[in-house]
Amino acid sequence: MFLRTIVFSIGVLSAFPLLSFCDTLSSKPLVKIGISSALTGGAATYGMDLRDAIVFANEKLGKGRYKLIIEDDKCSGREAVTIAQKFIHVEHVDWVMGYACSGAALAALPLYKKAGIPVMITAASSPKIRDAGKNVFRTFPSDQMAARKLYSRMKTQKGVMGILSEETDYCQDFKNAFLDAAKEDGIKVAVEDVLPSSSDYRSVLLRLRKKGVDLLFLNSQSEQGVINMVKQIHEMGWKVKLFAAYWPDSPVFLRSLGNMAYGIEYVVTQRLDDLLTEDGRAVYKEFLDKGYKIRSIGAVFASSFEGFRVVDEVIRNGSDPESYILGKSFNGIFGRYSFDKHGEIKGLGFVVKRLTKAKNMH
Repeated sequence: MFLRTIVFSIGVLSAFPLLSFCDTLSSKPLVKIGISSALTGGAATYGMDLRDAIVFANEKLGKGRYKLIIEDDKCSGREAVTIAQKFIHVEHVDWVMGYACSGAALAALPLYKKAGIPVMITAASSPKIRDAGKNVFRTFPSDQMAARKLYSRMKTQKGVMGILSEETDYCQDFKNAFLDAAKEDGIKVAVEDVLPSSSDYRSVLLRLRKKGVDLLFLNSQSEQGVINMVKQIHEMGWKVKLFAAYWPDSPVFLRSLGNMAYGIEYVVTQRLDDLLTEDGRAVYKEFLDKGYKIRSIGAVFASSFEGFRVVDEVIRNGSDPESYILGKSFNGIFGRYSFDKHGEIKGLGFVVKRLTKAKNMH
């Protein structure tokens, strides 16, 4: 192993393969990239997947050109703002990447915009990020698309629609996009909101059942929230058709629920087996061979790796981020993609799947 240069927040260092980032004896200052992601708490599964993908990309694509400064924002807007202040005023980073959680991203983005620091978001999916302004880019598709895809699937089935939703930025934005689509069709949806700290959903589930809900969308910030909801629905003996977004594709989800998970339909990006090109599959194999693993949805690996590719290209070309990124087509591990005028990726979309048997959930 070579000498490593990775900076972590105290208390958030996780066990993953150490990678060679730079020759520490070089007198030339390294370009600094700040990484803000949820490394503890309920969102840590995909937050750590995001981090690992960027760390791996820094070795494979970065070739020692960058110093990564990695901080745990705990999926918290307050923590994300504190980290932003550190990145801007103490570390003087050149770029910021990351964000597993939309609330953290939305809280910190105004600070980076004021400081003139470009941001590449690789997992947070709130539709509001689209309007963050200049020099904010995203390699994960917006929940606006996901919500409409899920709604379209649910409306093909007979019955009253309902939503049980946490009161977080991600969940509320997803819910509102779903409700906007339903409103266009004149369809009413029964809605119950709960605090993100909730773990007992029985009272709101009873209210939804009394409203005659047949098709229920479980909308949580993390796998664990949906897992708890499903378990309590089964304990109630409520035979309701269940829907979700993203989390049933996580290995944690199926391991936790077993047979209770089967039959759930959910909207998600394509699995890596379907998404990656032949070269992309070779890159992913290299990632796994180095001892990494996917804890949550595989698309976070792809979007984060490609987010780093774009940042690396911009820096190496010495270009203005906005002009370079919005004016170019990129070729990555899932093929060609580009960005629209809002900095949103074009080339990744969503599918609806149904859990029918135990399978590799990557």
